[in-house]
Amino acid sequence: MKIVYAASEAEPFIKTGGLADVMGALPKKILEKSSCEVTVFLPLYEKVMLRWFGEMVFAGEFFVDFSQRQTKYSLYKCYNRGITYYFVDNRKYFDRENEYGYYDDGERFAFFSKAVVDSVVKLGIYPDILHCNDWHTALVTVYKKAVYRKELLNTKTIFTIHNMEYQGVCDYSFLNDILMLDSSFEDCLAIDEKINIMKGGLECADYITTVSRSYAEEIKNAQYSNVLANTVKNNSFKLKGIVNGIDFLKYDPHTDKNLPFNYTLDNHLIGKSINKRILQDELSLNVGSKIPLISIVSRIVKHKGFELICKTVEKIIKSGCQLVILGVGDIELENVLLNMSEKYNGRMSVNLRFDDVLASKIYAASDMYLMPSESEPCGLSQLIAMRYGTIPIVHSVGGLKDTVISFDKNDLGNGYTFDVFTEEVLLGTINNAMDVYLHDRKKWDNAIENAMCYDSSWDLPSEEYFELYNKVL
Repeated sequence: MKIVYAASEAEPFIKTGGLADVMGALPKKILEKSSCEVTVFLPLYEKVMLRWFGEMVFAGEFFVDFSQRQTKYSLYKCYNRGITYYFVDNRKYFDRENEYGYYDDGERFAFFSKAVVDSVVKLGIYPDILHCNDWHTALVTVYKKAVYRKELLNTKTIFTIHNMEYQGVCDYSFLNDILMLDSSFEDCLAIDEKINIMKGGLECADYITTVSRSYAEEIKNAQYSNVLANTVKNNSFKLKGIVNGIDFLKYDPHTDKNLPFNYTLDNHLIGKSINKRILQDELSLNVGSKIPLISIVSRIVKHKGFELICKTVEKIIKSGCQLVILGVGDIELENVLLNMSEKYNGRMSVNLRFDDVLASKIYAASDMYLMPSESEPCGLSQLIAMRYGTIPIVHSVGGLKDTVISFDKNDLGNGYTFDVFTEEVLLGTINNAMDVYLHDRKKWDNAIENAMCYDSSWDLPSEEYFELYNKVL
């Protein structure tokens, strides 16, 4: 079976969020299946060029009809862990400081999508499955149907929604002026007098997946899918939720080279205590292994629950714990957190950056991991936290609902959950966890064991995807 993945980011080449983790791990697991050939297409961003270009070979130069002209693109190829990666190069679109956040992002990723479909034809790959991800590559499904139907007659498309917060909305003129599609594709792309790229993926894909079972139900409601709720409902016959996994080789407290002290389930008490003391010292926190340490590693944005965190952070600190935050995001929310960390020096540390090394140290050192997301398609952070024996405290939505079992209701639980998104309920849940941590060590250790033994590997999800590929074919 030939499988081609198209995505806007993938480890180890470029990462801004959880999509990169998925695209780094899933193709690798699928490659392990018998008789599978796996290829991944990515944009050749400036950062990728600077870090990886020396390992690539030139694979061809082509032209494609796009934006009312013949637009040139080049392909570069490299191999990593048995997978073939192609990088689409067009300096106008990808020679930029950042990967996202530009006024012409719709045009940039529409071009990438068309180049991907054009490439598999011109390279003679002819995949059985074309698997695209989020709005950035949703147009792969549209172009396959609109322009390359004859060449890719036997190719099936799968579109995975990682986050419906971002849909790729453009002016109506985008349909003809940029995409060069006629009005016959208006129905699958237009809504509210705009072109919605994600809608095209939903309408044109042979099958749709999203990254948890609960999120697959939630996105049928406008609260989670905005204007696309009816589109999701109308296409729910081809929708399946598959919970993401994490890379068990990368996220392993026994082998993680970023940790000062490695540990397993057998010696987690010693391991987490040593890592906590070292992290406290590194971040200028008051040092003490018995001080409850709560952490957050996340983008600092509203839908991750940070407005609620900002409202409750003072009470969280005054409850007797320490709080460590790592991430970047909304400037106003960042400033609130920075001001609070200055006020509570020694008890709160805010680190405004992406830092994989520090993230590993935080997961290993923390006692609890706070994730009060308003919406969460799957979430990887709670899975990583559990892998390191850190107990998640989560709002029970999306993938958090599917992966975290409330310990205060079930001794088989692996975390603490709350259903009502209010300050009082969040604080009450934190206090419940703190009470067990401080006064019932045996019960707390039981929660840690449940968390560390939870199977969040890619074994089961990759098998579900493989079965889906065969079903679609």
